[in-house]
Amino acid sequence: MGGTTLKTIGSKTWAGETVWNEGFSPVDEANGDFNQRLWASTGGASLFEDAPWWQSHVLGADVTKRQVPDVSFDAALSTGALIFVQGQAEPIGGTSLAAPLFTGVWARMESAHNNKLGMPAKDMYVRFNKHKAPLHDVTVGNNGYLGHGYKAKVGYDNTTGWGSLDISPFDSYITKYW
Repeated sequence: MGGTTLKTIGSKTWAGETVWNEGFSPVDEANGDFNQRLWASTGGASLFEDAPWWQSHVLGADVTKRQVPDVSFDAALSTGALIFVQGQAEPIGGTSLAAPLFTGVWARMESAHNNKLGMPAKDMYVRFNKHKAPLHDVTVGNNGYLGHGYKAKVGYDNTTGWGSLDISPFDSYITKYW
């Protein structure tokens, strides 16, 4: 699961997305934490897991290791979710938000289609390569720092995968193709 920074017009109208990359967290010397963490979308090739046939077939024969992410959802702290902890609203972001967002969407799709869909990854690669209607292709941003990492591009990339899903067209798409 990759992450994006969501842009909206008002609170309801989608206006675009970029690769989620909020840079490094500050060092917290007071608590003895001297490590900085890069708060950005995941992405890249596995060092160990072989690429499934459907990923190599679509992305190219030179793809021999599992590529991630497959898709992305909002992960930016500024556009993510608010949860309440001990009565106080706290913003939540990261791929720890994006993954449950996708899981919830997929669970709703499974229920709406009599639990006959199965794991979506194979079908995403086979179908999204040719039919991009349910996708918001994210083409701006990177998941690295100082020239390291991956850059977004048209189509599949190692920053946001195929991009994010436009839920209503995605449901229609599943009905037609799955």
